Amino acid sequence: MRKFLFTRDRIVKLFLWMARAYFQSKFAMARNILTRVTALIFIFDDIHDIYGILEELVSYTRAIEKYVIHILFLRLMNLIKACVE
Repeated sequence: MRKFLFTRDRIVKLFLWMARAYFQSKFAMARNILTRVTALIFIFDDIHDIYGILEELVSYTRAIEKYVIHILFLRLMNLIKACVE
C-alpha cells in the first residue's frame, strides 16, 4: 500500500537511469541504493511541491544553496591542496 498517493511513481525510470550510469553487474548494489536515494529525493520534492508555502520554500532553497556552495568550496580547497602538495 502506498502511503504517499500524491507522489510520482518513477521507480522503473529511476532504476533505468542508474542502470545506464552503472551498467556492469558488479554495481548491482550501487544501482539499488542510488535508485532508493533518488526516489526519496523525488518524494521529498513532491511533498514540497504540494504542501510547501512560498516563504518556507524560499528559506529551504537558500539553505540548500548555501550547503551546496559550502560543499563545492571544500572540494575545491581539497583539490588545490592536492595540487600544491
